[in-house]
Amino acid sequence: ERFYVKFHFKSQQGIACLTDEEAAHVVAHDRESSQRDLFDNIEQGNFPKWTLKVQIMPEAEAATYHINPFDLTKVW
Repeated sequence: ERFYVKFHFKSQQGIACLTDEEAAHVVAHDRESSQRDLFDNIEQGNFPKWTLKVQIMPEAEAATYHINPFDLTKVW
């Protein structure tokens, strides 16, 4: 029997969003701000962490499922 598996990596740091204006300001001063933030945090011992979640669906169920199981925007 075959199964489809969907992996979800959930950040344990949380998600912080910027407004368009804030993002434009940050990029104007440091185009590598995301990479620098990651590097600086690792240097300080603040290592990124994720929680792995897995969804498993039998191949036979996928054909009749109420949504497209291959739609990346959906969670089964």
